[in-house]
Amino acid sequence: MVTGMVTTTATTIALAAVLGLAATAPGTASAAAAEAEGATPRVLTPADGASLTAPVDAVTVDFSGAEPGAWELRFSAADGTLCGKQGCPWDTRVEVGASEGERTVELRSAIRVAGDYDLQVTRAEPNDTLPDDATSGFSLDSAVRYSEVRQRDRTFTPRRRDGVDDRTFLSFDTVAAAARPTVSVLDATGALVRTGTVRDSGASDSPAPGPGPVAWFYSWDGRDDEGATVPAGSYRVLVSTADEAGVLRRVRRGVVVEAAAARAGVSREPGDDASILAASRRCSSTVSYARSRLTLRCRVGEPGYALAAYDVRVPERARVLGFFVRAETTRTGPDGRVTRRVERISPRTARVRIRLTGGISTAIDRVAVRWEVPAGS
Repeated sequence: MVTGMVTTTATTIALAAVLGLAATAPGTASAAAAEAEGATPRVLTPADGASLTAPVDAVTVDFSGAEPGAWELRFSAADGTLCGKQGCPWDTRVEVGASEGERTVELRSAIRVAGDYDLQVTRAEPNDTLPDDATSGFSLDSAVRYSEVRQRDRTFTPRRRDGVDDRTFLSFDTVAAAARPTVSVLDATGALVRTGTVRDSGASDSPAPGPGPVAWFYSWDGRDDEGATVPAGSYRVLVSTADEAGVLRRVRRGVVVEAAAARAGVSREPGDDASILAASRRCSSTVSYARSRLTLRCRVGEPGYALAAYDVRVPERARVLGFFVRAETTRTGPDGRVTRRVERISPRTARVRIRLTGGISTAIDRVAVRWEVPAGS
């Protein structure tokens, strides 16, 4: 049986030769079919494992023998902030012809941030019968280096606007910076909420190129680019600095914006710290700053008055609940009267007014204002 099969095969090949037909030996049909379906593209630049020091604005792919049609260049980055759910900004689609060879493809935008990257060249419409996709992994390096990165007030409460923990601060040194670092603040979804620049130790507005080190400083007040206070949540502050070749190196720090929970407090001001306004008509007023005391006196039966006003600082969004006056008051006649009230005269100032009429005297030692910042303010 085996001999018969061999004879038959030989006869078939001989007959094909006589008729001038191409003969295909058994076992080579699948290889020929695969070749007809297309070859795997090859990424020539950036080569797999390459370490680059200049921005990448184009890639070269050898499409020789590749299936004609639409192909996609898909990137991925180790830095998770560079690409989103819709892909990377450098992803590019190309149309490949039947006789395509080497082809240089310009990217939609240059890759400028130092880090590790992967490139995959794949059919726009996946086809399981085609060969595997082409891949290349490469790295991009920047001469910039960061040192002494310091962060203060990682958790802060900008929504209160009361002058306490309203900002977060970041300071650092750079080496080989060719320009002033820039700042991007991203929310938990990766959306950009704030952009800006940092200040150097001299607070100069001009770039500070050079080998360094150069000290920089940045503070964020919790507002977005439109000036609105951002919602409570987690955010990332990204600092990017370019070297002479234009390659950026990033440093990042996480910050947390806390919700403005209800908060109450008391502002106590001695006489020499508060702003004291005193006036009188047929009465007397004296201020003793050494003792932090204001004295008002009116005589019995005199149609006059003495008035003092204490200006006390309170949080900007606080609601004034009340006040307290510590004083020694003496009535010298039945018509002696003292009245007190508090009013808001500016977002950060509450004024306590004290008025005396008739036969009375008072020595004021201290004024206190109670306030509360409502939740969500």
